Amino acid sequence: DEVEGRRRKLSPEKYAELTANLAQNPLMQPILLIAKPDGRYELVAGHNRKAIYHDLGREKIKADIVEIEPKDVGKLAFYTNLLAPSLPDFEKYLNFKLLQTETGLTQTELAQSAGISKQHLSRIMSYDALPEEAKALLANDPEKLGSNAAQKLSSLAETGRAKEVAEVIGKLVVGELNQE
Repeated sequence: DEVEGRRRKLSPEKYAELTANLAQNPLMQPILLIAKPDGRYELVAGHNRKAIYHDLGREKIKADIVEIEPKDVGKLAFYTNLLAPSLPDFEKYLNFKLLQTETGLTQTELAQSAGISKQHLSRIMSYDALPEEAKALLANDPEKLGSNAAQKLSSLAETGRAKEVAEVIGKLVVGELNQE
């Protein structure tokens, strides 16, 4: 079983690269599962590897069953990818936002839990001030706007320029502009 929102979104290029790699090479890191009370298993980490194995027509994939407190599953699934350089800042924001909602932790507590600086987390959380329309666009192309640029655009949105910020992000997503 998979939990909605837990799968890391890869760009089409990254997904193709991983597919090509897994088509030619053995799986080096098993997917992680937890046992559920109903006898089924929940996927904690390895969503893209599992999907690619399915795409390749493979019926079996190496998996490790781990014991994790139910309250920690979402956090640990996110932390699996947190420090990966290819995890877009917007996806980090979405996951931190979800963790904050689930746990009630402050940004300072989240930063401490994740092992990152308060300043780094604050910059990531700056996506929160972007217009909802802009966040919806970024949800489909999370790599299009890094946290440094998001922080600057969020500041503009907070000064009453949300419409213009949404337009700029729309242009970023379709490739008419770059972050600079």
